[in-house]
Amino acid sequence: MERRIILVTHDARAHDESASRHLAARGFALHRVTPALGEALPEPDARTAGAIVFGGGQGVGETDKYPFLKDEMDWIGRILAADKPFLGLCQGAQLLAHHLGAAVGPHPEGLHEFGFYPLTPTAQGRPVIADGLRVMQFHHHGFDLPSGAVLLARSQSYPHQAFRVGETAFALQFHAEATAAAINHWHTLAPETFAAPGAHSLARQRADMARYAAPMTAWFTGFLDRLFVLQEARQDGVEAAAPGRAGAQAV
Repeated sequence: MERRIILVTHDARAHDESASRHLAARGFALHRVTPALGEALPEPDARTAGAIVFGGGQGVGETDKYPFLKDEMDWIGRILAADKPFLGLCQGAQLLAHHLGAAVGPHPEGLHEFGFYPLTPTAQGRPVIADGLRVMQFHHHGFDLPSGAVLLARSQSYPHQAFRVGETAFALQFHAEATAAAINHWHTLAPETFAAPGAHSLARQRADMARYAAPMTAWFTGFLDRLFVLQEARQDGVEAAAPGRAGAQAV
């Protein structure tokens, strides 16, 4: 039976990211859907091997302006209820947090993260994220930790960078899926962000991308391998390793 990953995006542009590329190479069928364009979210069924909700430019609390965000949060609840592996990236992480009752909004001091920043894992996060792993960030909103969630990592400016709910739902505030093409596009998309408090300069980002992008992608593909085989492993009665540790290393 075909096993598919549902990929939820938030705009019409072509997306260059490592998640779909890696999962397709692992034999998963990919079902991409963009509710912002009126496309219907598919209900989880026996073919569903999991879901990823990507980033976007909409504010999570702006459901009056962007009603599809409420649809996405309700759908995330159904994915969790069906016990399907779930990954939220940046806005996707914020949607998961908000669905679980946590506040989401701008940094209280207006700080941005734009560039590669080191993560500090918690004790519970160390099986998943190595000390010093640097990841691409592009945001100025964050989230509180939902009740019952396990905090996995923080950064200097944002105390909640990654959390887990149950064993197969993960929220990552950062863009571990970002490719060089995507990052270069962001540089042209929002040049004013370079001057925002906390953001890194273009020169620094280019230097850091050359140094840190490959280790980040190696970590992320290991994370994906573990996350999206957890459900099958549990069904087969096999205990699977925690997502993400393979390929993770301090840099």
